[in-house]
Amino acid sequence: MSEGEIISNSALLIIAGSETSASYLAGVTYHLCTYPYVMKKLTSLIRSSFATEAEITSSSLAQLEYLTAVLKEAGRTYPALPSGQPRLVTETGAFISGEMVPPGTLVFSHPMGASMAPFNFTNPEQFVPERWLKDPPFPYNDDNLDASMPFGLGPRSCIGQSLAWIEMRLILGRLLWNFDLSLSPECSRWIKEQKVFQVWEKTPLKVKITMRHDLERK
Repeated sequence: MSEGEIISNSALLIIAGSETSASYLAGVTYHLCTYPYVMKKLTSLIRSSFATEAEITSSSLAQLEYLTAVLKEAGRTYPALPSGQPRLVTETGAFISGEMVPPGTLVFSHPMGASMAPFNFTNPEQFVPERWLKDPPFPYNDDNLDASMPFGLGPRSCIGQSLAWIEMRLILGRLLWNFDLSLSPECSRWIKEQKVFQVWEKTPLKVKITMRHDLERK
């Protein structure tokens, strides 16, 4: 790689390797705090699945289907990169949604648009992790889950998504094992008040964190 390529890719990796994970975790924290039944269900699952915090590992957390469902639903409702990634139509042209698009055309689709479309997801504005379970309840059993692609798709998909899953599971799992969370009332419209410039222009997410009362400390 040339020096210019190294510089440009370094800047990309710094943003992609930090800002995206931070946004994803902020989004899931907000939704957990605004959907108490989801918070209670996930917290109870994590605290009942492990005897000690030392048992909480990336591999053990990966076995918790509901935790994975919560994170996938957060990726649908608050994708770290909500705007589209541009692609150039090749010299042969391409059929997109039944229309012939000529060569050299710059195209992209917005992940947020696809994941919030009612023809893809039932009650798209609602945070419903159950839609991602192996046996989803009605009416979420017919959702087009493939329409949510927070990490992209194909050879240009996120190269760090495996690391991101490890990070998110560990951070969220250990956070909910140790603490109870509640949202500050002033942040009740946290997502609605944000703007997007490729990534979210996040405002402060104010959360009250309290040590769980039944956890013995040595």
